[in-house]
Amino acid sequence: MRKKVAKPFHPAVRIGLTVLSVLAFLALLVGSARLGVVMALQDLPDSARHKKGYQAGVELRAGQDGGALYFAESVQALRDFYFRYPSEDARQKAEAESQGIRRVFGETKFRTIRQDADCLLVEVLSGPFTGEFWFHQSQLPEPDRSKP
Repeated sequence: MRKKVAKPFHPAVRIGLTVLSVLAFLALLVGSARLGVVMALQDLPDSARHKKGYQAGVELRAGQDGGALYFAESVQALRDFYFRYPSEDARQKAEAESQGIRRVFGETKFRTIRQDADCLLVEVLSGPFTGEFWFHQSQLPEPDRSKP
């Protein structure tokens, strides 16, 4: 008795199965990515879900209450400063100028250029100095009060 030898698939069938396999793989990959994003968004705290963003070119004012405003030449210097001094009291007592941070008291008007996570690159329009600096968005008032 002879065993039947399996015949190879026709080349067109082989190509079709390969294409189908690749498409199925890509569909599963996209589906799992979407599922991961949905699950990650459900785990975010409410404060992170409703983060305020600022468009480029928007004019804002800050410092109406007379408190200190902090500007930096680089975004990393500003983040390091806020990491070292997390509270407002600690920032007021800190030697900001020695760390490359400019401290300004009083109302300052500026225009947003771009946003990088929690910091804004702004063009300072009024105040003791002008130019482009990084500004931490926690210093801004709520959006309804920040309109000029």
